Amino acid sequence: MSGEKSSLTIANALPLSNIPVGMSIHNIEMYPGAGGKFIRSGGTSAQITSKEGKYVTVRMPSGEVRKFLANCYATIGQLGADEWKLVTIGKAGRKHHMGVRPTTRGKARAWDTRSQVLIREELGDSRLICGGTNQRERKLEAESILISI
Repeated sequence: MSGEKSSLTIANALPLSNIPVGMSIHNIEMYPGAGGKFIRSGGTSAQITSKEGKYVTVRMPSGEVRKFLANCYATIGQLGADEWKLVTIGKAGRKHHMGVRPTTRGKARAWDTRSQVLIREELGDSRLICGGTNQRERKLEAESILISI
């Protein structure tokens, strides 16, 4: 059941302003009416930590603390199907049937195909990103409501 006057029971969707502090939630909207975008994976939940004016502060499963507008909807409780993490794939073929292509370790490849430096020089790319790059693309709007990572 969803709506502002719904009861505080598991699986009901309410605005964040109507959910008490400390309660576990999932399927949180980023913008009012946009539909749930956060905390949708099996077995996950977030926790409301505080309410300040038109914002509600939520601790995500990653430990990140983020602000959401108080009129965004969220569903009460933790998502089910927590056992998906415990499934043993068993063999390469099962993973391949899931659509994951085979991978070869860089160490097992010929030296000229695994050398990032040579490939970058051939392409004329002066950047060297072998050490890794930032995984999170920073966006101005998202930064304004992100408190800590």
